[in-house]
Amino acid sequence: MSGKGYQKYSIGTIAAITVIILLAGASAYAAIQNLIVINSSGNLHTTDNIGAFATYVDAVAGSPYLTNINWSTMYYGDNISRVLYLRNFGDKPLNLSLTTSNLVIDNTELTISNYMNISWNRENTTILRKQIIDATIWNWLHTLPTQYTGTVDFSFNATICAYD
Repeated sequence: MSGKGYQKYSIGTIAAITVIILLAGASAYAAIQNLIVINSSGNLHTTDNIGAFATYVDAVAGSPYLTNINWSTMYYGDNISRVLYLRNFGDKPLNLSLTTSNLVIDNTELTISNYMNISWNRENTTILRKQIIDATIWNWLHTLPTQYTGTVDFSFNATICAYD
């Protein structure tokens, strides 16, 4: 056609453009298929050697006790934080530490440090008698397990230890 606004293209040019579009679409589809969304949960265990320590969901440190942290859906590179409250209702100051264990992804137990870095702002902190303090726990998903695709569930245990 020789009308205004129309341009002539050869069959080869049209075929090349079509192939490029199809390859770009296939690459995008492959990238989407390799996306790993990790649905999550987390159990929080508290231990102390004198029976006078608990975790709570609010600053009043009344009920309910905090026993599970929901990390929501995490993507590669996410660094998600959760705030909890710690109460020493005993008569002695207590020192705090945090450990993690039992990372399970899609029903397979894995080494947590290979995939996540769990940290908090109260390591080696002393909580005084009758004191309530806030604590922030961070979960950084730094590596995705390559054997999974799609959406997978994970869970792990975080243990806060209070000792004198």
